Amino acid sequence: MTNPTKIPKQARATFTARGPRSRIVGGLVLGFFTSLLATLAPAGTGQVQPFCLGDGTGAACPCGNYGSSGAGCVNSGGAGAFLTHSGTPNIFADTFELQVSKCPSNTPGIFFGGSSGSGSLPFGNGLRCVTNDIVRIKAVFCDPSGSAHSDMGISAREGLGPGDVRFYQFWFRDIIGPCGAAYNTSNGCRVQW
Repeated sequence: MTNPTKIPKQARATFTARGPRSRIVGGLVLGFFTSLLATLAPAGTGQVQPFCLGDGTGAACPCGNYGSSGAGCVNSGGAGAFLTHSGTPNIFADTFELQVSKCPSNTPGIFFGGSSGSGSLPFGNGLRCVTNDIVRIKAVFCDPSGSAHSDMGISAREGLGPGDVRFYQFWFRDIIGPCGAAYNTSNGCRVQW
């Protein structure tokens, strides 16, 4: 007779979990608890607001190169780069991803963030509005349509907690930009995690 508190080797099941937040620890799948915590996130998280617009409603673009509504200052592609997002900025289930469009095609750029979004300083062919504690999120090349995106998991990469506020922008090469500088920026996004 076998001991009732021990499970024979032949009867044991092997459990696997996929994804960055799933691990087997003591027989429990932590991914389940991550999902549960996501539903219990504090109220007020997940807010995203555009700021630092180069459309003439805020600070003046360096050479009067105003972009379309909600975008950054006009670049050599004929439009202002437009920073937006997909997913939800939630510390416990971070599906948040930065997305930019209307950049010059096939150009390099960097998604970056900071702890302050004050001021709109002329910066190349655009405006720099993200300051203090600058963190590079991801270096990318825009595709032929002038679009690019970051990866998910920004909150973990930056070590953020619930309620933290961060500001994001996209910097990109703009060799033949309208003001004679070789770079430009998108509008900004203020994110409360």
